[in-house]
Amino acid sequence: MNSARACLIFLILSLTVGCSSSSMPGTQTGNGGSSNLPPGGASSVVISSILPASVAAGSPAFTITIVGKGFPTEPVDFEDHPAVFWTASEHHNGAYLSVDNGQSDATHVTATVPASLVQNVGPSQVQVQIFFFADDTPKAVSNSIKFVVTN
Repeated sequence: MNSARACLIFLILSLTVGCSSSSMPGTQTGNGGSSNLPPGGASSVVISSILPASVAAGSPAFTITIVGKGFPTEPVDFEDHPAVFWTASEHHNGAYLSVDNGQSDATHVTATVPASLVQNVGPSQVQVQIFFFADDTPKAVSNSIKFVVTN
């Protein structure tokens, strides 16, 4: 019964998102298409700072707090929820960090950075992406902010 109910909710939400995706925050339409923002456009999700802004190379796993605006007020996995995307200078693909939704709100997102991402000295970029339920494309994308791994 619960799995059938979950499937029905997923189907309804999928149809709703598909019908209204052109008006989602963080997307821009023009020339008949849509694209996620930024770069080049404004987004409703903005990072103003990150704490800490740096750690020493070889540090153990740690928690970062991203401060900004436009994050979901009460993030949950089955509704709007933030994802934190980390791109180190030596890794072009990047990685999603584990987000603590219990410590996140409309102006803060808390995530865990694994030790494996801070082994080498250099800059990394941190970005917040807002997803809705099971969508595989973010509906809003923040600016990127620099995080530095020091000697």
